[in-house]
Amino acid sequence: MRHLLTIAAATALVATPAAADVRAVGPDRFEVAYSVDTALDPDRLYALLGQPSRWWSDAHTYSGKAANLRLELKPTGCWCEAMPGGERREHLVVGIAEPGRRLLLMGLLGPLKTEAQAGTMIWTITPTGAGSTLAMTYKVVGLNDGRAAVFAPAVDAVLGEQVQRLQKTAGEIAVRR
Repeated sequence: MRHLLTIAAATALVATPAAADVRAVGPDRFEVAYSVDTALDPDRLYALLGQPSRWWSDAHTYSGKAANLRLELKPTGCWCEAMPGGERREHLVVGIAEPGRRLLLMGLLGPLKTEAQAGTMIWTITPTGAGSTLAMTYKVVGLNDGRAAVFAPAVDAVLGEQVQRLQKTAGEIAVRR
């Protein structure tokens, strides 16, 4: 019976969609934010963050395979993607790594690399009675020609999908315990 209750609780948490928000858009900047509840404790959720190959979408990689993604959970660690021929592409760099609490990543994703000057992604984990709440904020600055209004909705859609995939994976892990 306890196992069935655990499955029901984890399923309920997985079914809750990511609360997404384009928080701010200016002529040269934007900010998006998300918050989800998971059934994982903070340390296990933090460890899962460090495994984007388990939850990131193949469609939003350079190689077409999320299995090629790696994230080193340490300061100056790389969120990188292995490419055919041994090449490696850097997505983001770790600025702050506080296990079970916070992860600060710096850099620009995808097409933003050639359009903006800087990006900061902050993942914050807060313990709850049923597991953890995961909040993520991504701030991008330095866009030209008022392009922030064009990029913000697209980035919101892509990152919102990834946060939902991470939440689903966390739920699957919690059910297996």
